[in-house]
Amino acid sequence: MIVARGTFERVFPGKTEQVPAARAWTLTCLPGAHPRAYDIALVVTELVTNAVLHSASALPGATFTVRVELYQATVEVTVTDSGSPQVPAPREDADTYGRGLVVVHELAQTTVTATPAGGRAVRCHFHH
Repeated sequence: MIVARGTFERVFPGKTEQVPAARAWTLTCLPGAHPRAYDIALVVTELVTNAVLHSASALPGATFTVRVELYQATVEVTVTDSGSPQVPAPREDADTYGRGLVVVHELAQTTVTATPAGGRAVRCHFHH
């Protein structure tokens, strides 16, 4: 069994101004000069932006959660929102919007989407 070396979790209000706060908080969870810090920060930015623009997390009083788990050779990041009837999918042909999930899939080694009760969780793994 692989055990996390550190687990951090924070709940944020579902507002667009919380996107930079979630990114900054995520970076504080990583060990100094982490080789994938930029990639992880960019993925968190994309996933949190999706949460506050395309899910029920944008409703008054709603939230989203960011979880960071540190393992010996991997960082696992999960963003959980308040759910949506839309299924997240990359849109490679988008002119202005819709490229965020393409970026997420390119930067993370694996990406898994789950639908826990009352929400949606996107989990990404980053090897270093």
